[in-house]
Amino acid sequence: MNVIKFISPIEISLYPNPAKQNIVVKLNEFNKASLTVYDLSGRLILNKNLDSSLTNLNVSGFATGVYLFKIKTDKGEVIKRIVKQ
Repeated sequence: MNVIKFISPIEISLYPNPAKQNIVVKLNEFNKASLTVYDLSGRLILNKNLDSSLTNLNVSGFATGVYLFKIKTDKGEVIKRIVKQ
C-alpha cells in the first residue's frame, strides 16, 4: 500500500493492491467521507460518497493502470495509489 500524502492522521486501508475486480475501502474511524478516483493524467474516473466504514468498490470496468484514490473526511484527506490489473 503506497501512501502519497497525509494531511490528517486518519487511517484508511485500500486492498487488494494490485486489484482485478474489487477494492475494499476501509475507514477505521467513520465520519462522512467522499472518494474521488483519478487516472494518472488527472482525468476524473469516479466521485462517490462513502456510506459506511467498509465499502466494496467494483473496479472491473477500469482500464489496466495506476489510479489515485482520494478519500476526504472531516478529519482530513488521504491519497493512495492503486494498481488495476
